[in-house]
Amino acid sequence: MEEYLNEKASFGSSHTAAKPWRLIVITALLLVMTIAAAAASCYVYYVIHPYENYDRILPNVYCAGVELSGMTQAEAKQAIEEAFREPVHSLRVVLPDCEYTFQPEQKGLTLNSESIASRAYAYGRSDRSAYGIFKAFRRAKGTEYRMDPETALEYSKEDVEALSRTISQETYIAPTESQVSCDPETHTVSLLLGTPGRRIDPQTVYEAVCGAFDELSFEDVTLSYDKVEIDLDAVESMCRSAAYDYHLFPVHPQAYADAENHAIALTMGTRGWKLDGDALYSLAEDAVNGESYGTVELAMEPIEPREADISGPCEALAAEPTEPYYYGGSVLEGSPGYTLDWDAAAELIAGASYGESIVIPMTEVAPKRTAAEIQAVLFRDRLGSCNTDHTSNSNRTNNLILACKAIDGTVLNAGERFSFNGIVGERTASKGYLPATVYVGTESTEQLGGGICQVASTIYDAALYAEMEILSRAAHTFFVTYVPGGLDATVYWGALDFSFRNSTEYPVRVNAWVSGGQVHVTLDGTKTNDHVVELKSVHLSTTPYSTVYVNDSSKPKGYEKETTYPYTGYSYEAYQNIYDGNGNLLESNYLGYSSYSKRDRVITVGTG
Repeated sequence: MEEYLNEKASFGSSHTAAKPWRLIVITALLLVMTIAAAAASCYVYYVIHPYENYDRILPNVYCAGVELSGMTQAEAKQAIEEAFREPVHSLRVVLPDCEYTFQPEQKGLTLNSESIASRAYAYGRSDRSAYGIFKAFRRAKGTEYRMDPETALEYSKEDVEALSRTISQETYIAPTESQVSCDPETHTVSLLLGTPGRRIDPQTVYEAVCGAFDELSFEDVTLSYDKVEIDLDAVESMCRSAAYDYHLFPVHPQAYADAENHAIALTMGTRGWKLDGDALYSLAEDAVNGESYGTVELAMEPIEPREADISGPCEALAAEPTEPYYYGGSVLEGSPGYTLDWDAAAELIAGASYGESIVIPMTEVAPKRTAAEIQAVLFRDRLGSCNTDHTSNSNRTNNLILACKAIDGTVLNAGERFSFNGIVGERTASKGYLPATVYVGTESTEQLGGGICQVASTIYDAALYAEMEILSRAAHTFFVTYVPGGLDATVYWGALDFSFRNSTEYPVRVNAWVSGGQVHVTLDGTKTNDHVVELKSVHLSTTPYSTVYVNDSSKPKGYEKETTYPYTGYSYEAYQNIYDGNGNLLESNYLGYSSYSKRDRVITVGTG
């Protein structure tokens, strides 16, 4: 029991100690609530309560252009009546640089001002409590309310329409046109953009004015102009035309051969110019979009002329010098040649300006020798010679003599060509040629000039000894005996020719004659080396002929005669070996392969 009392006493002591803090918290809460209640009461009394008997029209209420805000109904009625007391109403339209007054013909206006004032007062008062009016007041301050006066002014819309058209016409300013030009010195194209115009749509004016009269709002109506942009289609067409009009084609270089002065006359080309019309229009379009109506410029692109080509005139003027040449028994002076110093010409061309005329001289090249130098050594040396035995056939010998006479004394200047057929000509009876054996295919036949192939063969060998350049040579069909195998040359008028070129730097004379049963040929000129020439004939093969017997019933028995003369077939190769004066082989030239056909011996036997 005692313990219980002690515990109770202990508990009671703890509770008593906590009680003051509880009282403080409760007291604070009660104080806050009291202050809040007092504040709420004050807010209601001083902010909300005044709207309990608010007898004014809410803010931002208008009718027929008259602001009714804050008025009583009586004041609103009076204000509406005074606003429309004048018998004729007018309206001013204000534009950026001018103004117009509309006063169309009017027949009067019936206005119920009392109804307007009543409706204006009722606006926003769906909740007529003080708090409801307070909220409506605050909402009205942020929003305009324009009332329909529910009446109409009878006025002439025709008058409004006519004046609207007049305003549109009088205030219209057309955009100015763009202009394009080109500076010929800088090759720059300038496009001066036009300036935009302005206009106001008569319908816009008409609708604004009629709307104001219909609403019975006669405050100034402020309108602005619409911009009339420049015609970009016309600008684009102008840019394209400029690209064509200002296009300048390049003038290409012109080169001429001045044969009199041995020079090339060259007029340098000039640049052309082209305009990118699309690029110019793009600049113009960007400027218009950025409302910058000044000048846009675009440099034209150069078109370079072709590079100067002087190869044609150079080719016409260039020439090798003509060496002194033999003519009519004496040596005549040669003439200079001309060549071009291409490096010097390129330097001249590179330094020339557009359109400049320049002269490019050819360089004179003198002949290697003078006529006197040639004359001093003319036909001084025996360059080559050959002698061939001929048969004792009189017709054939006659033909050999005629051919040699035609050739004898022929002089070839340096580089000239000897043509056997060209010099001897056609073998005709009028020239004294007689029939003799010639080979035509595999047949032997008698023709005028037969046998003169021996002269051609003799000249061929003499030319080889003289180291002439052989141009054309053909072997006989059948083997001949007057020169070694592979060293013969056959000719036939109109088909086969023998020719060579004088490959020395001096005139060469061909001497030819017949005597002592031989054909003699010498080539005399001026020897400039110590060469010794050896001709070598290499036998490769032999093809014997056969004897063939042919029966002929038209001949009597016991008749037997050789009717086809036989030839043995051979093949040869020929070489030209050239030695120096000490016997050293300098070169060995292969002259070719020659094949001679065999022809069988034919004996005709009579069987008749």
